[in-house]
Amino acid sequence: AGASARLSYAPATRRIRVDGAQLRLPGGGIVAFAGEGALDEAGPRLAGRVRIASVPVDSVARYWPLAIAPKARRWIVTNLSSGTVDEAILDLALEPAPGGPARLRSFSGSVAFRGVSVGYIPGMPKVAGVDGSAILSLPRVEVSAHSGNVGGQRVEEGRALLPALDTDVEMADIRVSVRGPLREQLQLLDHQPLGLMRQVGMNPGDFGGEGTTRARFAFPLVESLKVEQVSVSGTAEAKGFSLRRAALGQDARDGDIAARFDDKGL
Repeated sequence: AGASARLSYAPATRRIRVDGAQLRLPGGGIVAFAGEGALDEAGPRLAGRVRIASVPVDSVARYWPLAIAPKARRWIVTNLSSGTVDEAILDLALEPAPGGPARLRSFSGSVAFRGVSVGYIPGMPKVAGVDGSAILSLPRVEVSAHSGNVGGQRVEEGRALLPALDTDVEMADIRVSVRGPLREQLQLLDHQPLGLMRQVGMNPGDFGGEGTTRARFAFPLVESLKVEQVSVSGTAEAKGFSLRRAALGQDARDGDIAARFDDKGL
């Protein structure tokens, strides 16, 4: 662990330059910054790039200032845990603010991570062991998962999109594709607070087969989310399908099935 930096200042132009500012963290992680700006009469101006490498995801909150893209920061700190940030590149610019020292004029960046646990709906099992990436800006966060598992299912792909963080109507649009036993996929959809299968009077334990479920969840970003605020939709496809007491008390077996579902039924 340790820190180093190279600073230069030109009094005639009141310009400042930061080269090679670097903080080495316990465990080998790095937080680095390079940029330049000016000390104007109205206040400081600064534009630069932050690079973070080999930092535990659970430590991100410690090195991400509260004032920098607070809404993006809040979602990431709340919903991403465990695992490692392999590399994050963040470009930002500060400008003088009326009545204050400075404000964020622009912010954008990308993050590559691995082995991360991702939350999506409070109370639902997290997607674990996720390798993926994120694209960040002031109004928008997009997280893409390339692998992972949830409820015993293999995640083939996933995406979490927060498209309007600069408005008062903040929404989340989560899409995930999982592959594995159909019974376990339906158990996941029936997990509280969703309870989708119970709404249609069906028991996930009655189903058999292997297949793929593609689900979409859309909901507002509020602290006390209610299940009626969550919109659920998707498709399920399975081979070797079976269902106990499918019709007239008889079982169905050895079939192929394609189904659609939403928060109103199957």
